[in-house]
Amino acid sequence: MNMIHPDPDRGLLFKGLLFNGTEYYSKVAIGFIWPNSGIVTAYCAVTGGHTAFSSIGSCTCGIYSTYDVEYAISYRKKGLAGALFLLQPGGETVYYENGARSEMAQLIAVVEMDYQSLSVIRASNFFSIPILRVDTAAAVVDIHMMQLSKKLGLGYRPKYYSEEKIRGFIESMQVGG
Repeated sequence: MNMIHPDPDRGLLFKGLLFNGTEYYSKVAIGFIWPNSGIVTAYCAVTGGHTAFSSIGSCTCGIYSTYDVEYAISYRKKGLAGALFLLQPGGETVYYENGARSEMAQLIAVVEMDYQSLSVIRASNFFSIPILRVDTAAAVVDIHMMQLSKKLGLGYRPKYYSEEKIRGFIESMQVGG
């Protein structure tokens, strides 16, 4: 199992992927395969690649993800995702109201929706990442995004727990001097 240490300055988000029997891919970006390392870099299908993806006017390339657990779950219910993951965005990243679009991403955990379902176990084994319960994953996303929101002025509001509860948890985890 890979021990991944998320960067608190990047945030954590949810991503839904499908499994075709041998590979994980996004329903929206068919042909964009996630390797078993769980690390991907976006490419631009419009221009064939560029270096400053967020500054190109009509370009929408990137790894899309959301920090809204209910939105992620709805994607799964619509058949647009088979498994949910937590990911850490990397490279140039644009944050918006419901999530982010990033140049790179790394999967860091499988989100367990159904108690130890075969698809969750398969995803965990495929990517060598841990399994997190959905309530734990939602809390972790809230904690990371509240911290990031303060630094970037995003105005993020927790989706799962109250701001007071998240602040209390963050304060209890800080080491006093």
